[in-house]
Amino acid sequence: MIEKNELIPFCAIENLSFQKRPKLISPDLRYFRRLSLIILILMYTARNHQMSLLKIQFFNWAMASSRNMKLSRAYLNDPMTIKSNIISFDPSLNRAIDMAIGDDFIEFKTGVFRLTAKGEQFFHYLVNDNNLLTSEKEYLQAVCSRSISEKQIESIIKGIY
Repeated sequence: MIEKNELIPFCAIENLSFQKRPKLISPDLRYFRRLSLIILILMYTARNHQMSLLKIQFFNWAMASSRNMKLSRAYLNDPMTIKSNIISFDPSLNRAIDMAIGDDFIEFKTGVFRLTAKGEQFFHYLVNDNNLLTSEKEYLQAVCSRSISEKQIESIIKGIY
């Protein structure tokens, strides 16, 4: 049995109340937003809807801000426009990829990520909703015809031009 003198800090409190507050999570860290971006990237920019982690990270970085979208578009038009290794990898994207594999939206085989049938269904849902990720969809549609190789991405990351 607990003695009253052991609870002295709590005995001094006459009235204790709690107020539930919403936990705000940055939109950039929300799983469904990340999942949607991964699926859009794979459908719009990947050959046969499959891509390496490096390329997914590149397009994720590109869509992080309007500045990055402009830089990446300029790079895709002329690879000499990016003069430093400005691309940053996002660890939360890796976590979202793991969850997307677990939820059967994508799969990982022979070093590349591929969309599953469930992922393609989700893509059609995203495309049909005109209020979701509009700037990201516009960006990916604009760059989908331009290809970027693994070597080009590696050269950006390493700062080799």
